Amino acid sequence: MVDIDSWQFALETQVGWLKVKGNQYFVTSSQFVFEQPSADTGQGSVRDQAYLQLQNYLKRQISRFDVPVMTRGSEFQQKVWGELEKIPAGQTRTYGDIARKLGSSPRAVGGACRRNPVAVLVPCHRVVSSSGAGGYAGDTDGNNMRVKLWLLDHEV
Repeated sequence: MVDIDSWQFALETQVGWLKVKGNQYFVTSSQFVFEQPSADTGQGSVRDQAYLQLQNYLKRQISRFDVPVMTRGSEFQQKVWGELEKIPAGQTRTYGDIARKLGSSPRAVGGACRRNPVAVLVPCHRVVSSSGAGGYAGDTDGNNMRVKLWLLDHEV
């Protein structure tokens, strides 16, 4: 497989590092990691735009992003991710809400959220279960759940 990433940076947060990768056209990946990642590399306008927008998000200066992202996934995953982008900051939707809108199941929506390649930029953390927070990045406890709960609190 060809490496499509030409730059990367990481922003330290209260719950870990947000590691972001991309190329001259798009952000291709953003995920939370819990050990300091390798040094920032590369440059470019998309990198600068992503860096500035994410810094401003972490400072609570913005809540929406317009940096271009590239998400690779099935047609269904793309539909779910499109619905996630419609959820305003400070609000949540349940897996069931999105499933009903797409004629699917909550479990399938959860699976698509789990595979979201661009955390925060496509806000899968805003999707919760009907009985609580649900999961984040495939986990229902531990570091990833601390990230989800922190993100939800950060946006209130």
